Amino acid sequence: MKIRPRFQNVSWIPYTIAACAGVLLYVSLMNLHFFQGLLTKAFDYVSPVLYSIIIAYLLDPIVRFVSEKWLKKLKNRKAARVIGVIAMVLLLLAALAVLCVAFLPHLFGSIERLVSNLEVYAETAYNTITELSVSLPFIGEFLANNMEWSEVLRTVLEWMPKNIPNILNTSMRIGTGLFNAMIIFIISLYMLIDKERLLRGIKMIIKLFVRPSAYKPIQRFFNHCDHILLRYIGSDLLDGLLIGVVNSLFMLITGMPYNLLISVVCGVTNLVPTFGPFAGAAIGGVILLLVNPGQAMIFLVWTLILQLTDGYIIKPLLFGDTMGLPAVWVLVSIIVGSRVLGMLGVLISVPVASIIAFLLETLIRRKVLKNAADEAADAAKAAKDAAEQAVKAAAVAKNAAEEAAEAAKLAEAVEEAAEAMADLLDNHDMPVEPRA
Repeated sequence: MKIRPRFQNVSWIPYTIAACAGVLLYVSLMNLHFFQGLLTKAFDYVSPVLYSIIIAYLLDPIVRFVSEKWLKKLKNRKAARVIGVIAMVLLLLAALAVLCVAFLPHLFGSIERLVSNLEVYAETAYNTITELSVSLPFIGEFLANNMEWSEVLRTVLEWMPKNIPNILNTSMRIGTGLFNAMIIFIISLYMLIDKERLLRGIKMIIKLFVRPSAYKPIQRFFNHCDHILLRYIGSDLLDGLLIGVVNSLFMLITGMPYNLLISVVCGVTNLVPTFGPFAGAAIGGVILLLVNPGQAMIFLVWTLILQLTDGYIIKPLLFGDTMGLPAVWVLVSIIVGSRVLGMLGVLISVPVASIIAFLLETLIRRKVLKNAADEAADAAKAAKDAAEQAVKAAAVAKNAAEEAAEAAKLAEAVEEAAEAMADLLDNHDMPVEPRA
């Protein structure tokens, strides 16, 4: 905040500003719930726009690839952009069609078979628990004292008919959500088409508040953040696909039922950090427990091994290679993020660590370059001083040489005068008067 020059020397101005800031902070903290509700309501209004921006950001690489690689010779870039958006929509529709034809029927078949056999599976689970109680008396005593399994089974079997209205309400909410998702997707398409114009407007706004010398570094920083986020999202999707495929192969080899259903659940939940893999393991374990408790135990042990391998080996290597971070940095960032912010910390830990590493690298490089420039300037100054001293020494030497030359000429003249005097004495013999 700038203070007018005539108020800069007034002693009470800074104290007044500090007191006002303290009062505002106190009022904000005392009315934190009000501001939280205000922010929540504001987010409800702007959330469609935010979700549209996120979807447009995720789909932009496909549009950019089509418009810049396949249509780079097209002079009308707006038309190339529109064609890229159309190609992206057609690609998504084709992927959705393949998913519906080749994948969803088997998935829905597994779900239908599971629901139709739910009563049989529940009875099997009840018999297994009973046999386990007979084999291990302490478990039987614990279950007998704490759980009425007949009541649990009856509750499970009666849950679905009683909750049909809730299921219908949930279906209606899903329908409303799909409609909102369609609106958000349409908005994101318009954003993709008008991307260049929107970016020009954002750049003009930034230039209004930022000095020209600081605009280029800010632009480089956001470009690097964009690169980091895209690589992180791609790596996370690749990791989820890898976990789903490996889990499917294991279940296929061991002959476990509901292979496709459980593998899809594990792959999708693996995209959610920390709690996602545990949720996938719990869902798959419950499904297999209803069919075969032994296979459920094997599945849980396999999931534990797979998640340990994924968390401590695959993810550090995968994210480290794509994010430009050492594997140990990725592991440390995930651990620290989970301790500080929980699930959200794990979700943003890797890109935040990459951005921090980029900032540190930039600052260190700038510091090193500044030190090198200072050293070069000092060396140049020393060389300049040495050159000036050399010039002065050369001038002194030149003066000394000139004086020596003049002294030599003077000596030569004196020698010539002496020789002339000697010749004169030789040619004219002058008598010497005797002394008195």
